[in-house]
Parts: sequence; structure tokens; C-alpha cells
Amino acid sequence: MSKLTDALCEFQTQNVKALKDGKNPAFKSTYATVDEVIQALQPASDLGISYTQVYDYELKECNGVLHKISFLKTTLYHRDDKDNEHVIESRFPMQLNNDARNKNHDFVSASTYARRVSLVSAFGLGLDDDGNASNGSKDGNSTPPTTPTTGRRSI
Repeated sequence: MSKLTDALCEFQTQNVKALKDGKNPAFKSTYATVDEVIQALQPASDLGISYTQVYDYELKECNGVLHKISFLKTTLYHRDDKDNEHVIESRFPMQLNNDARNKNHDFVSASTYARRVSLVSAFGLGLDDDGNASNGSKDGNSTPPTTPTTGRRSI
């Protein structure tokens, strides 16, 4: 194991949770904002874990048409890995609306969501912030049942 995975394991044993400080009136639910998620990751910094999040895209051809696929790349590092030989990377595809009136607003909205979800997933915070609407919860506070297949739920 690398120092990064050791530190990430130690962080996950602390069972850190981000508070659900945001409200989504459309779904009558609460969620942890990106600021709250970043604050909840502070103990990971104490263990030597840092991260970057950058935007990128790739071009894919489908039936002779070139499509631009935007994504957010999250990379975890450990302070003792000076050559960055042991990093953890993930890519989160961003769903952008090409017909949006304000493309900048659409990008920022998609970015905020991607940043939050990517960090929660990469660090294993295990939030159920967006699952409330999809699991039929009326109050926005119930947790969907989990199946013990991998020990983790996707968000």
C-alpha cells in the first residue's frame, strides 16, 4: 500500500461526515454544499492528503459526428510522495446544457455539483444528499436501503 492509501484508510476510519447545510426546494431535500464538503475534508489534510480538481474535455466521434465531452478530474496526492507516483484520479462527466440561455451559469452549476460529488466519492464521505428525491422520500431525510455488495453506495 502507498502512503496515500494508508492515509485515506485512516481518514475513512474517522467516519467524517459533512453536514447537510443546503436546501433544494425543488426536491424538498437537503444536501451538503461544496463548501461544507471541503470543510469536512480538513482531517484528511492533517493526514497528508491533498487534492486538485481541474476541468478538461475529450473529443469522441460517434456516427461521423465529433462530440466534446467535458469532465472534472479530481486527483488525490500525499505530501510524502514527492514524485506523485501514487495518486488516485477520477473523472466526472459534466452534463452541460447546450441550449442554456446563460452557458456560464450552466457551467458553474454543473461544476459545483461535479466538485461536490467527486470529493464525496473520492474520500468516501458516503453522503446521501441527492438520493432522497430518487428513493421516493417525501421528507428528504430518509436513507435508502443499502446492499452489502461493496460496502459503499454510489451517490
